Amino acid sequence: MADERYVDLAEAAVQLGVSPTALIQLLDRGALPSRLSADGRSRIVLTSDLDAHRDARFAFRQQLSQQAREQRNPTYGPESSTADVVIVA
Repeated sequence: MADERYVDLAEAAVQLGVSPTALIQLLDRGALPSRLSADGRSRIVLTSDLDAHRDARFAFRQQLSQQAREQRNPTYGPESSTADVVIVA
């Protein structure tokens, strides 16, 4: 891997744009791998794992947005099934 740098949980939370509590929940659920630091008292996360998680989360959100757009019924435009508006002066 190109980036083999480990970061502590505070920096990992900043890089993901989540709170430290949310990051710990991700780690506890196994959604993001971590390991113990050299002192054995705190966890550290590989930056390439952070990047992979962020990319997967972005792709998932894009997929949800696309599905929502496909389900939406347009209320205007040529594909609309609404009646034409007639302006009487």
